[in-house]
Amino acid sequence: MQEKIHIDVPSLNIGEIVETEAFYYEDDPNVWYVVCEPREEWSRCTECYSSNIISYGTGAERRIHDISIGIKSVDIILRTQRYHCKSCGKTFRRPYNFVDENKWITKRLKDSIRLKTLSQPFKQVAEEFGMTIPTISDIFKGYGEELDKKRKLVAPRVLGIDENHIGHKMRGVFTDIEGGVLLELTEDNKSETMQKAIESMEGYDENVEFVCMDMTRGYKSVIMLCMPKAKIIVDKFHVVRYIYTATEKARKQIFAKLKKQVSDLPEGPEKDDKQSLLKRLGKDSYLFKFSSKRVIEDASRTSLLARLCQTFPELNELRIVKMRAEKIYNDSADQYEAAENINDFIRNIPPGEEYDDFRAFARTLNNWMPEILNYFKYGKQYTNAATEGVNALIKQLNGVGRGYSFEILRAKALYWSEAHNRPVRARKKPQVRPQPKDPQMINKIDFFNPMKLGEKLDDWEYESGDSSSIATLLRRFDEIF
Repeated sequence: MQEKIHIDVPSLNIGEIVETEAFYYEDDPNVWYVVCEPREEWSRCTECYSSNIISYGTGAERRIHDISIGIKSVDIILRTQRYHCKSCGKTFRRPYNFVDENKWITKRLKDSIRLKTLSQPFKQVAEEFGMTIPTISDIFKGYGEELDKKRKLVAPRVLGIDENHIGHKMRGVFTDIEGGVLLELTEDNKSETMQKAIESMEGYDENVEFVCMDMTRGYKSVIMLCMPKAKIIVDKFHVVRYIYTATEKARKQIFAKLKKQVSDLPEGPEKDDKQSLLKRLGKDSYLFKFSSKRVIEDASRTSLLARLCQTFPELNELRIVKMRAEKIYNDSADQYEAAENINDFIRNIPPGEEYDDFRAFARTLNNWMPEILNYFKYGKQYTNAATEGVNALIKQLNGVGRGYSFEILRAKALYWSEAHNRPVRARKKPQVRPQPKDPQMINKIDFFNPMKLGEKLDDWEYESGDSSSIATLLRRFDEIF
């Protein structure tokens, strides 16, 4: 038999019981057992509330898990009292308000577990409290159901709609753009599911003024059906993503063609120089993945791009197409300028299979022109950046707890803020970029003027000895332009 080591009786601060004894077993000093008894006798029947009851003996001891004291786990040992009601004839056990309805943990311990499960993996919580993962999961599921019942979902003024690929399935994501808060995560992103989620929001037909979304026709149909007054704004970043995706596909095709052309050249300095340039392009593909403004912040990239565009007209043509597409968001002050820049881009897409993705992009722009222009019409202030932040949180939660069911992941994502006492907000990571050494560089946007560089670059002889000097490079361009 294990030896009991008696200790000073701690105060559990539970009004219904009195602590009488405390001990731990020699082979497990990290678990304290506190023996308790009722502070007062029970006085009424739990069925008919009659006071005509008598004691009916005691049952087995109950062991009730409680919150820890420091690093010591605490179990309350409590005798089970039984009563008999002479009025209704019922025999019952004495109830305790501090004990959870499942009868084996205290309510305050359950509350502690609930909060931890919102922000920590179930495995970690189970290890901390000495329980199994299924037990922790069951506690959390019950908590999620309770929070769902209490939750009042009110439609925001600016609604964000997106999707997230989780568990081999696309899930619908709804956010309050202005608050940066997740409103709902749906099991799939089918039209009927998305419509049901919108209709569950109180005041959806009156409250919502703007909806930020990507270019998904199903979402548009649902919005027009449920919220015909709301203005649809296509998210800027989804459009920009099309530009860089199309650019990268075109670059790869052009790069492959140029490699073949150069390989067919006769041996000599020209072939060596062109092969060296293509090799550098292969290593620095970000020349075309970066925005033009970012490229000119780096002297070596600016120099390399200039040489590539001079040597290979095909790359210069791609650069010009990309810049025309970028101009839609970079240089449009309002919806009218944006419309002109979109039409200018569409009219000037070159022929050739390498530009097929740009032509597909142009068709998308035409199909979604009003919704894209709404971004400029309403002050360029509404994007799905907050939704992307929430999406990142959802992926993080799913990654930490592998194997979560959709119901558990949804509850964790929706009620994560309960454990942190603050709303979920999207935060932009500050971009710290090096300033160009030459202050003139900031104003040298003409260097990337499509017409100037396209027409004049043939007249410029590259000075290889000055490739590292951005100032020299700019002075040379000044002479040309």
